[in-house]
Amino acid sequence: MIQRKLIFAIADFDLSLMLPPLSRPRCCRLPTRRSWEVNVAVAHDVCQGELDYDPFLFDVGILGLLFAFTFERCIPLAPMLAPLIDSMVTDDLSRRFTASEALQFFEQTVDSVPVENLDVRVCYPLPFEGSVRYLSPELVYWDRWVGLPPDFVAKWSAYRVQKPNVLTRMLRWFCSLNARTFFMVQSVRFLISGRFKAALYRAVFTFSLNEKWYTDSF
Repeated sequence: MIQRKLIFAIADFDLSLMLPPLSRPRCCRLPTRRSWEVNVAVAHDVCQGELDYDPFLFDVGILGLLFAFTFERCIPLAPMLAPLIDSMVTDDLSRRFTASEALQFFEQTVDSVPVENLDVRVCYPLPFEGSVRYLSPELVYWDRWVGLPPDFVAKWSAYRVQKPNVLTRMLRWFCSLNARTFFMVQSVRFLISGRFKAALYRAVFTFSLNEKWYTDSF
């Protein structure tokens, strides 16, 4: 006799974000501090002292990094993974896929994979086996196009990840020194945006940080 007493549940380890039902990608913004609640590798969305971020695109970037690590050995068998992953992890958020766009791209291109390639056995790396490359957001810039046919690369090159300019790299480096330098950049961003009171509060907070706390935070 079927009693139907089994209950399914999802454990989110208190890391899920509860957003209003009408929240949409490219329109929803959250304070940068909310992005620090995850404990996985993330893209560079908030590495330059940003004041807020798009949680939807942020999640796509995290999933893209996981795909980049897990499926790198599959790219020669399914070249469309290269533009798909690059469009999920790109620093240019105006070009990054939303979740629905990534799914649509996959559904439109999945038939391009030769049937015989689907039967090839591939050994997948373990995501937590201590790989430095997995733990680093620099995986964003790994060249996933090496060895692919030149005509394929030329056709899909618009989806290829571009490395950041010198100014962005310098800003990213400065923000990564410690928590104090990161908050200094945020103070400047508040000032430039005309939020003078917020800039003052952030500056006072920055220079009142306990030295041991901010040196251990980054």
